[in-house]
Amino acid sequence: MLDFQSQVNLRPRVLVLAPRFPYPIIGGDRLRLHNLCVSLSERYSLTLLSLSGDTGEAAEVPPHVFDRIETVRLPRWQSRLNCLLALPTRIPLQLAYFWNNEFADKVAELAPEHDAILCHLVRSAEYALPYDIPKVLEMTDAISLNYKRVRETGSPTRLRKLIYSLEQSRLEAYERQIVDQFDTAVLVSHADRSFLFGDDPDRLGKVIVCSNGVDTSRLPYQFAEHPEDRIAFVGNMTTL
Repeated sequence: MLDFQSQVNLRPRVLVLAPRFPYPIIGGDRLRLHNLCVSLSERYSLTLLSLSGDTGEAAEVPPHVFDRIETVRLPRWQSRLNCLLALPTRIPLQLAYFWNNEFADKVAELAPEHDAILCHLVRSAEYALPYDIPKVLEMTDAISLNYKRVRETGSPTRLRKLIYSLEQSRLEAYERQIVDQFDTAVLVSHADRSFLFGDDPDRLGKVIVCSNGVDTSRLPYQFAEHPEDRIAFVGNMTTL
């Protein structure tokens, strides 16, 4: 009988690149990545390579999801410097903020040991481009569509609106072309897919929609009538 480690070694190996450490699960992006990796771990051996902030990551990781976890520290000062250097260019600030040479070196070390790469968000896409193995880009949202909405509806500060206006055009162009470098890309809704690729049949063919959902076996819905109408908002209260 094969032991657990032998079974792990027999499964195809996927390198998961994350711009932020996904634990603790305190946001929709982290929840989506976690649930995706839980499902993938049933058939694949997963290695998580993640950037982490100034204070490091001390969160407990759920067992039996990743067979290996590596982190690379990205100081905030370096992210801010990256953005300043990117301002005169056409590089989206989303990419510049999360670029780290040490992380790129770590990808170069790990990629040859794996059968595929999964990039979480466009922020990590550039790290996977040099490697000739199957690549999947989990975009989640069309971030440029979110920025477009901010431009059209206003923003709490003039500076933020200016930054969003600058970033929106750069990011929209990048999100559209980067899928050419991947075997498959994934978005959360048809609205995002249509916004980016509605007039481009070749790219539409590479992009699938995988909506968020609820595990009703764990969180069963129980309808109860109330004497008055109520509205509940579930989401990130800091999102514009």
